[in-house]
Amino acid sequence: MAQRQFMLGQMLSQRTYGADTTRRQTPLTPRTAKPSVLAPDLEVTGDITTTGPLVVQARVVGNITGEIVTIEHWANVKGDIEAKQATIEGVVVGAVIAEDVRVAHSGQINGSVHYTKLAVEAGAMIEGHLRMITPPPEPAQPSGSASE
Repeated sequence: MAQRQFMLGQMLSQRTYGADTTRRQTPLTPRTAKPSVLAPDLEVTGDITTTGPLVVQARVVGNITGEIVTIEHWANVKGDIEAKQATIEGVVVGAVIAEDVRVAHSGQINGSVHYTKLAVEAGAMIEGHLRMITPPPEPAQPSGSASE
């Protein structure tokens, strides 16, 4: 009986703690990463970096870097946000740097906003500088005709 319990314990331990080392680990990309949610009952101190979508409902003191970042209407962030796409529905005290920035009617930003594309709904508040990021010019393409 003791032998059987030991073997069962070993099997559960291997299953629970990932003793299977033959499984191939693939790197996470924005397409394969699952969304992360910081719930409203959390208070996070420190920088956050993610490759997948991030939904912030919590209070965060620190910088956030990610592909798609959403600050929901009850969230509060004291720090910079850097993303490809940023949606601000809550309060951000810091810079927002993103290709695509959307500030909802409940959104508040106290800091600079650097963007390629910006959408601001009626009722949103931005106190700071707005600066459009212009994409670098594309290199000139050769015309393909030879000069004579």
